[in-house]
Amino acid sequence: MKKKVFYSGMALGIAFNFALATTSIAKTVTVDEDILKTMQKQLTEQAKAIAKLQASLQEQQTKLKQLPKLGETEHVAVVSHPGKAKIQVSVYGQVDKAVMFADDGNDSNTFFVDNDASSTRFGIKALAKPKGNLRTGATLEMEYQTNPSNKVTMDDESLNEDLHVRKFFAYAQYKQLGKISLGQASAPTDGIAEIDLSGTALAGYSDGAIIGGGLSFFDDLSQSYSDTAVGAVFKDLDGGRYDLIRYDSPKFFGFSLAGSTGEKDKNEIALRYNQKLSMFKIVGGIGYATEGNGSSHDDRLSGSLSVLMDNGFNVTFASGVRTENDAQRDDPFYFYGKLGYQFHAFNVGKTALSVDFGSYQDFALNNDDGTLFGGQATQYFDDFGTQVYLGYRLMQLDQDLTDMSDIYAIISGIRVKF
Repeated sequence: MKKKVFYSGMALGIAFNFALATTSIAKTVTVDEDILKTMQKQLTEQAKAIAKLQASLQEQQTKLKQLPKLGETEHVAVVSHPGKAKIQVSVYGQVDKAVMFADDGNDSNTFFVDNDASSTRFGIKALAKPKGNLRTGATLEMEYQTNPSNKVTMDDESLNEDLHVRKFFAYAQYKQLGKISLGQASAPTDGIAEIDLSGTALAGYSDGAIIGGGLSFFDDLSQSYSDTAVGAVFKDLDGGRYDLIRYDSPKFFGFSLAGSTGEKDKNEIALRYNQKLSMFKIVGGIGYATEGNGSSHDDRLSGSLSVLMDNGFNVTFASGVRTENDAQRDDPFYFYGKLGYQFHAFNVGKTALSVDFGSYQDFALNNDDGTLFGGQATQYFDDFGTQVYLGYRLMQLDQDLTDMSDIYAIISGIRVKF
């Protein structure tokens, strides 16, 4: 009997201890499940927070990519908020200074110039981009040149140009319909004859007057300077800037069309093409313009084409003709060509080399035959928004009853964009 009681007691003790252990384990499991649920909730919230941060970061990165880099596209963007509008304001500019040596066969001189190929300037751009496809904006661009490379002469090497407006216009643009501009702006043919992918335009392009345009040819027969200057002979018939209303179409398969009417009854139209194909990039354009009231010229037709291959080789061609309203004058015309090559000789940026040739007929007088030869080199410093360049130009003029000396010029300078 005692043994039964003893064994029964032991069994009850074991059962009691087992019950206590089971309860403890159950409580532990319950506590662990609560902790896991809490942790899972926290992880879920953290995952949502991380997703929001990633989305915000991607949005900021997209905005940063849309803003131009310093020295890359001429301006640095800041944002202001006048009233309820959100206006993006961009301040940009550049300084382009050079040393130019010229020899006209009778005299020579060294000039410290502002390179008219891409003059010193600064500007402000405003852009409003509300939701949707409509945007509006305005541009104010000023220019100031000391000793312009196209105006200095052997007798006057110090010319301080006044500060003047290059562009002052407002515009509205709708993605599917195009863009309308009003004010002093580039006419459709502005730049149409100067499309150049060589990378050496700072040292010379189709406008033969940018280097030494103010220098006069020396006549060896009369032993005196003629009335004909370089700028009167080597014209590329490019358009300009004046007060107008202009329309630009959207791009279709690389093509775009622009037309304008402006002061003094000037009318212009231009067709452009810009496309990157499999192994090369091609940019070109052709434009027609009426010269307007008060001009001695009726109209002009000009254009240019430039092709840059992936291997760095490039070719550029430009041509144009102008109709004179004087029946006694021949219609002047020209053609121009350039061969170039781009490569990376240094890790600071590309190196661009080129040679060019141009023939310009009947611009100053009937039977004038102007010829230019040149060579150019430009080194890019991408991190500084800077280019250093060197250019050579030989300019010849055959004119009736004269024996004009050749003019040659060398220009070397630096452009810094900001």
